[in-house]
Amino acid sequence: MKRTIQSAERELEAIAPGLNPVAFRQVQSEVDAAKTEATRFATAVAGDLASTVDVAREDTLMDLCEVRDALAALKKEGESGRLTARAYAAKLDVLRSRQRTAENTISRLAESAENLATIEEDPVAYADHFYDGTPLLKPDFTF
Repeated sequence: MKRTIQSAERELEAIAPGLNPVAFRQVQSEVDAAKTEATRFATAVAGDLASTVDVAREDTLMDLCEVRDALAALKKEGESGRLTARAYAAKLDVLRSRQRTAENTISRLAESAENLATIEEDPVAYADHFYDGTPLLKPDFTF
C-alpha cells in the first residue's frame, strides 16, 4: 500500500502489539528502508538547491557590486556637469531598477535558504511533504 512514511509509522504503532517479533522486524525494516530512501532523496534535493542558491547569490552580489560602481561613476559624471539632468535621471532609473531586481532576487534566495534549512532539519518530513503532492511516488508498504 502506498503511503507516507509518517502514515506507515502510525500504522506500525497500531499493529505492533499484534505482531510476532519476526513480523515486526520485517515491517520495521520496510519503514527504515523508506526513511533511508527519503533521506537520500531529500539530500539530493538539498544539494541541488544549495548549488542553485550559491550560483544565484554570487551572480546577484556581482550585479550589486556593478550597480554600486556604476552609481559612483554616475555621481562623478553628474558632479562634473558632463551629463544633462535628463540623461542623469535616465541612467539613475536604470541603475535603481537593476538594484531592485537584485534585492528581489536576494529575498527569493533567502526563502530558498530557509527551505534548504527545513529540508536539512528533517529530510524524512520533507520527503513525506513531497510525496503528498505526488502520490505515485509514495513508498509502498506491505502493511
